[in-house]
Amino acid sequence: MVTEGAPMKVVFTILLLILAANAASAQGETRTTPEKLSPKIAEFLKPGGELKRPKTTFTGEIVPIPGDMRQLLAQDLYLHDFTIVKMKISLDISSTYEELLIITDAKSGNVVSYLWQYALAGPPESFSKLLMAYPNETWRLNTYWPEMSVLAKISTLGKAVLYMARDTGMASRIGLEPRVGSLGSEEKNKSYVLTADLIPWFSPTAKIVLNLNWVRDIDDAANNYFQREYAYGQLKIVVPKEQ
Repeated sequence: MVTEGAPMKVVFTILLLILAANAASAQGETRTTPEKLSPKIAEFLKPGGELKRPKTTFTGEIVPIPGDMRQLLAQDLYLHDFTIVKMKISLDISSTYEELLIITDAKSGNVVSYLWQYALAGPPESFSKLLMAYPNETWRLNTYWPEMSVLAKISTLGKAVLYMARDTGMASRIGLEPRVGSLGSEEKNKSYVLTADLIPWFSPTAKIVLNLNWVRDIDDAANNYFQREYAYGQLKIVVPKEQ
C-alpha cells in the first residue's frame, strides 16, 4: 500500500541524488571532453580554413581523452586546452583517416596550434612558440631546481601526442601502450635543453626538445640572496631520419 508521504520521499531522494552528482562533478576535474566542438575549433576545421590541408574534412568524431590524462593536462599545461578529432583525408580514389590534436587558449578558446598524428616531423611554426606563454621559471640559492616542473610540461605534452598512437588491438591486449621514456636535461651556457623521448611501441621514434633560456641573475651577496631566471624558448619535435 502506498502512503501519502511516499511520493514526497521519492522526490526528496531524487533531489539528494542530483545534489550528490553535482557535488561529485564539482570536486572532480573541471575540463571534460566536449560533446561538440567549440565554435572557434569548428571554424578552424572548415574547408579552406586555417588548417590549410587540402582534401581534408572533419568526420564529426571527437576522440575522448582519458580522465587521468586530462587532469594532468589541466595541471601541467593549465594555459591550454586539448582536443583530439578524427579527420578524413581524400586520396582521390580512396581515403584514409588521421587524428588531429588541436591546442587552444584556455581562456579565449582560440586555436593556438595543432599536431597531425602522422606528421610529427613537420609541426606548424605556432607549435614552437607554445610554451612561451608560460611564466618564467626561477631558481634560488639553497632551493630545489624548478627543472622538474618544466620536464613535467613536456612529459605531459608528450603523453597527449602519443595518445594518437594508441592501439586497441593486439598491442593493447599484451599491455603495450605508448609512453614517454627518458627525460633529459643538458646545460649550455647558463641555458638548458630539456628532452622527452616518445615511445609509441618498443623504442623511441621521436623526441620533444625544449630550450629553457637564461634571462638574468639577481645576486645580492650582502644578504646571501641569489636568483636565476629562465624563460621558455623554442619547442620542437625531433624525428630521427631513417638510416
